[in-house]
Amino acid sequence: MIVEDLDKLDLARARPMFVENAALLAGVTTNIIYTVPVFLFHSPDVGQFRPHFEEVFALPMIKVNQPGRDAPTPGFDIVKRIVWERVDESLIRDDALDLLVEKTGGVLQHVFQVLDVAATISEAQPPLTVDHIRYGLQQLAKEFWSQISLPHDAAQISDCPRSVDDLYARLAECARNQRSGRPLPCVADATNQILLRSCALVEYNGEGWLGVHPVVQDNLRQLGRLDE
Repeated sequence: MIVEDLDKLDLARARPMFVENAALLAGVTTNIIYTVPVFLFHSPDVGQFRPHFEEVFALPMIKVNQPGRDAPTPGFDIVKRIVWERVDESLIRDDALDLLVEKTGGVLQHVFQVLDVAATISEAQPPLTVDHIRYGLQQLAKEFWSQISLPHDAAQISDCPRSVDDLYARLAECARNQRSGRPLPCVADATNQILLRSCALVEYNGEGWLGVHPVVQDNLRQLGRLDE
């Protein structure tokens, strides 16, 4: 049995399910795969639910740029190959695909979301160009403006940030560290968990390396919180 979409739970609902009832979930007498929200791996509760399951591993995003160098990593070409496995190469220009991979930051869900918006909402004719991809990225940027917010159940979450300003302050701090090549501290607090849930913060490589989503970095520049 595979139980999907549990990785989309909010903070308040994820803890009762995977922490308080971990023994119950693991005690079902059949083989089950659960999808666990990524933010739980960056919470103080990780040690409470991990021992109950036979195997626990993270499914990180694909790192497409090297922090502090603005240089592509091997992951850049991996994402391009993933796109080509699903989309004929003649349907998108090379420079448009490069922009797509760079700006979606290794988040495959966003890669195909932007492609879909660029192709359908803009009524584009193939091949997709840089302008079409920019249109799709603009729609993704709008989503982030609404997603970077305090959860509805903020009162139920311990150490929850006091305002949206706290979320943007953390993102700006992380983006500056990332740009200088310094590793981002894996702080197990509610702020990082909220940002991980929205993909404003992205975990790469399964080694605790965090990065600010490239589209969110653009939003931070618009707010004047991040220099060019």
